[in-house]
Amino acid sequence: MDLNNIFILLCAALVFLMQAGFLCFEVGMARQEHTTAVAVKNLVDWGIASLIFYLVGFGMMFGGSVGGIVGTDGFLGAFANMENGTELNTLIFFIFQLTFAGTALTIVSGALVERITIGAYMVTAAILALVIYPMMGHWAWGGLLKGESAGWLAELGFHDFAGATVVHSTGAWMALVGVIVVGPRLGRYSADGELREFKRWSPAFAMLGVLILWVGWWGFNAGSVLAADISVADVLVNTNLAGAAAMFSGFIYNWFFQNREDLAVNLAAAGLAGLVAITASADVAHPLAAIVLGLVAGVLHDYVSHLVLHRFKIDDALGIFPVHGAAGVLGTLAVPFVARSGSFEDGLITVFSAQLVGVLVCFTWVAGSSYLLFTGLKATIGLRVSPDEERTGRSWANPIGIEEAEELAEERAKEQSILEQFDLEELL
Repeated sequence: MDLNNIFILLCAALVFLMQAGFLCFEVGMARQEHTTAVAVKNLVDWGIASLIFYLVGFGMMFGGSVGGIVGTDGFLGAFANMENGTELNTLIFFIFQLTFAGTALTIVSGALVERITIGAYMVTAAILALVIYPMMGHWAWGGLLKGESAGWLAELGFHDFAGATVVHSTGAWMALVGVIVVGPRLGRYSADGELREFKRWSPAFAMLGVLILWVGWWGFNAGSVLAADISVADVLVNTNLAGAAAMFSGFIYNWFFQNREDLAVNLAAAGLAGLVAITASADVAHPLAAIVLGLVAGVLHDYVSHLVLHRFKIDDALGIFPVHGAAGVLGTLAVPFVARSGSFEDGLITVFSAQLVGVLVCFTWVAGSSYLLFTGLKATIGLRVSPDEERTGRSWANPIGIEEAEELAEERAKEQSILEQFDLEELL
């Protein structure tokens, strides 16, 4: 086995480690009674991704292209015999790409914690791995295995080095639609619409998850070079600088403009937003531009996070969309502005136009298909767990409709407002 294959296999292991990072982050951010259910969903993600991506997803994403739309061969593991235009072993390339698919699935699980049934979530993860992610991946990366630009977005000039849009925005748009359809957690908002803070199990454990994710990101971005050459060093430096800059700009913005709201958690999540943002351009960005991009990503994260929770009343439990969605869009659109001189043959407007098309296509495809999926699940097997199971954390039980859940939330809010009128210490 040559050096390139060993390097990609090592990077795949680092990206797989991100599954542990996501688990730690999500478990730490969830309420204590839901920690087991959250961990189960993270484990289920990998099992579903492994089976479906091997049987169907990989072929759709990297098989022989029909009009740059979808791959049509390599199914049921037959990709091992496909024509390979790279120096990589095809199975090692598969393992590396599988870890990316698993990342997209795990992004979705984070936003929907504490509400969605295990059955509905398994269907959601399966459809993402089967169709939604492979199609988006084929459009941007479909020719990677054969060493050509097979997807129509790639032919257009769309540049998404390691998946700010293909992986992160895909997961984020699906997560956002799911959160809107399933609705907020019971009691999350008071009768007058004020946000109620839920006690997280362990913010410190969540930050351990962030550090694990950070290490995994080195494999995520460096492995996307698909070779063990000197450019890996540039990618790693850009990745680290953007994450660090975002962490501190998010901290400063939160300190001065958001009344230090959830300061510790926002510090960590803003760092992740910087890592997402640089993912699209880590191969072409100048290090100083990577720092600037990170600074913008950290502020954007905090602003969007507050907007989603307080203005739009969307209960994105772990702040998935501000990290993976908003920062993914930012990083993708910023590619021509942070790139070193001479990185692209076309001019800035042409490159930016291709990036904008990629962002809009991802939103349209993922949000549209996700809406059909979630509303279909809601009308058939249901999305939500019962109120008792939401309180106890058992997310694999009987679902209820969003209307019933909203009625229960209103009842709880009324009960809480009555209790707040009394001084419990005096009563006792």
